[in-house]
Amino acid sequence: MDQNEAVLAYIRAHPGTSAHDIKESLNIPERTLFRLLKEMVQAKQISRFGHKPHIIYTIAGISPAGRNKTADPPLVSLQITNPITYLKIWWGKVMGNEGVDLHLKIKPLTAIAMVVALSGGSFVLGRITLPEPIVKYIPQLAPSPSPNPWREAAYTGKVVESNQKYYLDTADVGVITLEAPQNVNLPKLLNRRILAIGQYNQLIKILKVTAATDMELLPTQVIPVPTTTPSPSPILPTL
Repeated sequence: MDQNEAVLAYIRAHPGTSAHDIKESLNIPERTLFRLLKEMVQAKQISRFGHKPHIIYTIAGISPAGRNKTADPPLVSLQITNPITYLKIWWGKVMGNEGVDLHLKIKPLTAIAMVVALSGGSFVLGRITLPEPIVKYIPQLAPSPSPNPWREAAYTGKVVESNQKYYLDTADVGVITLEAPQNVNLPKLLNRRILAIGQYNQLIKILKVTAATDMELLPTQVIPVPTTTPSPSPILPTL
């Protein structure tokens, strides 16, 4: 029996069958099968019903089986399809012991649309856990960077000491802690009014001193101030 006769025999025994069923049952290459089906339709040996992707074949002059007269509605299409209709047809196949050969390939955007449609149709909506392949397509918000609390600042005040730590008593922000490198001699400036420049942290009130200027410097030598002795006023004779 050649391939043409084998296909005719299968369609005669299974009216309303599809090209996929024929290919799987007879193990005929897809390109060869579609060529044979096209030639048999043109020769009016078989009849073709439906539209892609729901096309069925019967022997010419024989109507397809009642269950195949109406093609199953697609699960996802450009038209709005009632999912209840699809579930009824699927349940009818299961109850008739027909079985379901399910080939499902869902792209990420289609999967998201299905989850939204199913969750929106429920009156009692619980927590929805999205599958991991879908979660990676949802954009995640990156945490905003924390602002830098350190800023350049300069304060004037009196240097005081307590528990071997040095502080600057200012009129603007109160008492702030001083942290100075070795080149800044804070003990020498103790109890003096200075101008301190550096990085200031308002949250913990610490000034990392980079430069300190003594504002109470006095000249090392006493400069005499010249004075003049006033000359006596002349005494005028009385008349």
